[in-house]
Order: sequence, then C-alpha cells, then structure tokens
Amino acid sequence: MKVTLVNVRTMTRNVAPLGILYIAAVLEADGVEVKVIDPRPRIEEGYDYVGEILRTEPHIVGFTLLSNQVKKALPIIHELKRRRPNVKVIVGGPHATFMYEQLLAEPIDVAVIGEGELTSRELVRALMGGKPLKAVKGIAYKGKSGKIVRTEDRGFIENLDDLPLPARHLVDMSFYAKRSVNIRGLYKKTLSIMTSRGCPGECIFCASPIMWRRQVRYRSPKNVLDEMEMLYNKYNLEGFTILDDTFALNGRHVHEICEGMRKRGIDVIWNCQGRVNTATRAMLGDMVKAGCVQIEYGVESGSQRILDIAKKQVTVKQIEDAFRMSKEFPIRRFANFIVGFPSETREDIELTRKLAARIGADHYEFFVLTPYPGTEILDIAIKNGYRPQYQNILWEHGHRGKAQAYWESEFSREQIIRIRDELQSQFRSKFVLRYATNPYVIADFLGEMLEPGFYADAMKIRSGEDFVYFVVDRISR
Repeated sequence: MKVTLVNVRTMTRNVAPLGILYIAAVLEADGVEVKVIDPRPRIEEGYDYVGEILRTEPHIVGFTLLSNQVKKALPIIHELKRRRPNVKVIVGGPHATFMYEQLLAEPIDVAVIGEGELTSRELVRALMGGKPLKAVKGIAYKGKSGKIVRTEDRGFIENLDDLPLPARHLVDMSFYAKRSVNIRGLYKKTLSIMTSRGCPGECIFCASPIMWRRQVRYRSPKNVLDEMEMLYNKYNLEGFTILDDTFALNGRHVHEICEGMRKRGIDVIWNCQGRVNTATRAMLGDMVKAGCVQIEYGVESGSQRILDIAKKQVTVKQIEDAFRMSKEFPIRRFANFIVGFPSETREDIELTRKLAARIGADHYEFFVLTPYPGTEILDIAIKNGYRPQYQNILWEHGHRGKAQAYWESEFSREQIIRIRDELQSQFRSKFVLRYATNPYVIADFLGEMLEPGFYADAMKIRSGEDFVYFVVDRISR
C-alpha cells in the first residue's frame, strides 16, 4: 500500500509541515510506503500537484488542512478524483475536525477528526485490509447510502514520547534548514520543534480549547533534547522555533529542557510563545541562559472589558507586569494584538493604543479578529446574523497591510482594516533595519536581484518598510 501526503502550500515561510511528517513517521513505522508532496515556494506557482501525486502511484492520498488551505486544496482533490476515481482521499487537520460535513460533500472519502497519528495508522490498516471503517475511531465518512457516518471519538495520545520523530527525510531539508527569518528580526539557520500539545486557555478566537479540550500534554525533556541534539548536529543549526501554543507555561518542564540544552552543549538561539499570567522570573532566567532571545505574548487588547469578552483570563495589570518583568532580561518582547472584537468601541481601541505605548514591546503585530472554524467567535458571529459560505470564502489572511475582515460589529469591515493598519503603522517593528543591515540578507538579496520578475514585483512596493519585508519574503523562498 502506497500513501502520499500533500502539503498544499499557502505561505512562503520555510517551516516544515510537522503535522504531516509526524503522520508519515507513524505510517512508515507501520511498514507503509510513504511519499510527501511538498513544493518549494519558489516553484509552487503553477505547480502540477495532481501530476506529482500521480507519479507516486498512490493508493491513498492524504491532505492536512488548515482553513487557509481549503480553497486551494479542493480543486486539486477534484482533479485527482476525476483522473483516479479509485484513489482514496483522506483529509485531516483542524479544518477537517470542525468542518467534516462540508468537506465530505466534496469528492473526499474520509475525514480524520482530532489528533491524527494513531487514527491515520488504524485507518490505513483498515483500507489495506478491506475492513469496515465503522470500527476506526475518530473519523467521518460517507456510508453506502451517502449519509455521513461519524465514528466514536478517539482519546488523545497519552504519551507523546511514543510517537516517532517527524519524518523530515521525506521533504527537502536543504530548504527548511537554510537561513530564514523564522525568528523574526534575525536571519539564522533554524528548524521548528514541538515540545507539547494543547493550551489551558479558552480564548474565543482560538480553536485550541475545542481541539485540545484545554489539556496540555508534554513530551519528556529527554525526548525533546534528543531531537534537538540530533537536529543541531545534523544540520549545523543556529536556532530553533518552538511551535507550542504556550511553551512558557510549566516551570519544571521549561527548566529541565533549558538545563538539558546547557548540559548537552546545544548552543543555539530560540524563540517561543508565553502567557502573561504564567511567565515568571525564574522561568525567563532559565530560558535566557539556554539561548532564548525572544518571547511572544498574546496581549490582544488594552481594554479589560474586551479581554473578558475574549476570555483571555488575564488582566491589563498582568500584561503590564509581564512586560515590565521581561525587560529585566536580555530577551526581546513581542506583543500580539487583535482588533474587531464584538462590541469593541473606539474607546476600547484607544485603550489598546495606550497600553501598546506603555508596555514598550520590541515588536508589535496587530491582527483582525477572524471567525475560524472551531472557534467560539464563529458561533457568536452566526448567532448575530453572520452566515459564512465556506466554499466561497477565501480563508487566506495576508500580512503587511493585506489583512481581511470577516466580522462586522461596531465598525464596518473597511473601518476595522483601517484601524488595524493605523495601529500597525504607529507601532511598526523597531528592528526592520536588522534585516537591511544583515550581511547574509544583503548577500542573498544581491543574488535575488538576478531572478526573473524581481524588478516588476519591486516596482509595486510603496514604502521602505514594505520593501524590506518584500526582500525578506523573496530570499526566504
């Protein structure tokens, strides 16, 4: 049995698709022949996904879908099924978990719901052996009558150490391990890694509370350190990006990983995310000693009323205290905000503006609230008369002035975008010049100038900051 897994690329950042690679590793360990379709961004435009899939001669094709990949993936799936009707198409990931009914209206055979590794293994075994799918936990599929059948939910993987390491050998690691801007503001050879799954928060704009049921499961520090050490030595890395929803959460877990990095001589820089109400001085001290150079906090708003509506479970004072405490360490502080919450007023926006000025972050990002599938805000939106047509919505969100608004409350969509852009402009990155003066960036940029289409694209840029980001985007491909 041959299985082909597809990464439908919607971004240019060179972050390896760990979800697909974990599933690939589990299937390989079960004796399945696995291929991964993962085009580089530079060749992705006009890429013949279906042709490349068919060249692997698969029996099963799997797609892991975030919401921003659906619009691009569906035409590929339609064409694949037109040309090879007998190929089984499986979809998984967050969008499939919450929107399996809509997806199964398409030429898709099975949707994997929730955590995918063990379910995928059991599903492939069933398909290989011609066994009934109803015995496979954690899936939905179309029965003989065309009616959708959802099987019993599958529990979470109890011990994440039981999973094999991601099958990185199935993708082009020369792309993923090259210098990049994955640690924002820097240009280093980094790879991404996951040390835990889940988050205790219940934020209304995040799918994690439903996807992971507010449970946090950890890989053991030894398991994490073994992977870090292997990647560090094999790819001569300069850094790691820790992809956990919230790494700075469990002091003991953080301490043991940081202490292990020092003892093993894993001499890298790295970044992570944290919550303002869980980071401590002891934790930040451990992180800095182990090479952490930046932490991202989800601030969201300067209005306590909006923070409560968002179910952030934090106070404005805790936000201020966390940034004040973090300034005691040589670590860059990132503040992420969201605008466009239901009932948000100009007074609330002004409170956000004032808080952003007070905390003195090293970098700010302002996002537009988006009712993604699996989030409580989507339910709120629907109750208030918003009826999303998923097959017509482009679930793609740009950046650097390309954000979109799908929620309309006190402000029109145009006003929300304008507010976001004004805030982003006022608190723009303080380290854009880090890119412009980095010798490695300059060297790669000079080579990029020789590439076709560079000058035509460059002429569309309207500001110096946008030009720097344009350069960074080009050299990251």
